[in-house]
Amino acid sequence: MNTYSYPRLLRRVQAVLIDSIIFPLGVIGSVYLSGAIVTNETWVKALFLFAPVFILEPFLVSFTGGTIGHHLLKLRVRKIKEDKNINIVVAIVRFFMKIMLGWMSLVLVLITKRHQAIHDYLLSTIVVNKSSESLPHHEALSERIIEEDGFKYPSRFLRLFVISMYWALATIIYMALTNVIQLVDCANRPLCHYGIQAVALILVYTWLFLLAYLVVLGWRSRLYGCRRQVVVSDL
Repeated sequence: MNTYSYPRLLRRVQAVLIDSIIFPLGVIGSVYLSGAIVTNETWVKALFLFAPVFILEPFLVSFTGGTIGHHLLKLRVRKIKEDKNINIVVAIVRFFMKIMLGWMSLVLVLITKRHQAIHDYLLSTIVVNKSSESLPHHEALSERIIEEDGFKYPSRFLRLFVISMYWALATIIYMALTNVIQLVDCANRPLCHYGIQAVALILVYTWLFLLAYLVVLGWRSRLYGCRRQVVVSDL
């Protein structure tokens, strides 16, 4: 029986934001330190550049159970089947997957049974709360019920296909609207120029939010084309 709970997506995002502040500071400090060392060796300079990133992410995750952001928010990265930290090789692969996948990796947190991001799902790792006792009920999540009893769900392939179709439609609409606002002539009108930039920014964030929301709706079989159906009893 599980004795741990999962954090909300917001807490994981907060941990990422904390790390995104600490990482550059670590790199800048290391580069400054390398400049104080008189050497022409390229590998030494490269070591000072990449060492902070390695230490602050895969090293800390493997040997302490999380990054500084994780520890500040009382989160822990561990194996699914064992109450142990992940090894350094898995931690390094996990780190590079996070970089390559970006924010889209976190979308899966909203639909997976164990609230896993894509990199966690593929590497059989989970992020849990260190202690659930001091947390409010809404901050300590249990395993998610993916498919409810009494409903027939479409296949995963169909759900993915329908989600991709909605993604394509959303992207076409986004590109069309972007092209429309680019046609506005703002010559010698600074307020108009800034207004167009603001609208463009709102559009891109709305589009990204919509892509994530479509994944959640589609995987839960709430989109037209892949909706769940009520199972009618013969009794």
